[in-house]
Amino acid sequence: MGRVPSTALICSAMIVVTQAVAACASPAAPATTSEIRITPDQFGTVVNVKVGDVVVVPPPLGVAEWRVDYTSTVLQLLNPETRDHPGPDGWRFRVLAPGDAEIGLSPITTGDAPPPRLVVSLHVSQ
Repeated sequence: MGRVPSTALICSAMIVVTQAVAACASPAAPATTSEIRITPDQFGTVVNVKVGDVVVVPPPLGVAEWRVDYTSTVLQLLNPETRDHPGPDGWRFRVLAPGDAEIGLSPITTGDAPPPRLVVSLHVSQ
């Protein structure tokens, strides 16, 4: 009669199968990640980026306090502590998913005139 496989052998085989299934099920990370720096002349335009890229937006004006809005289903703000007061390095966003997104910046100013809203649109490909 044949031998019954040992428990250790069965457990090892199950671990290998489980790892193989998990590797197939998890999404592949982007091969390369780029850092895309937005310049003041890119506001009002569409910038092409890829999933996994990091978009850096330095403050386009010398204002200390800002109102920031962005497409949170496509972008993740990597430095949320700088949302209202970005400092010279600005805001950093990770691109999460393909599609179209916007980053809108409005300086918080005093006075009667409404502040400008600066927008950069992103077209995200896989």
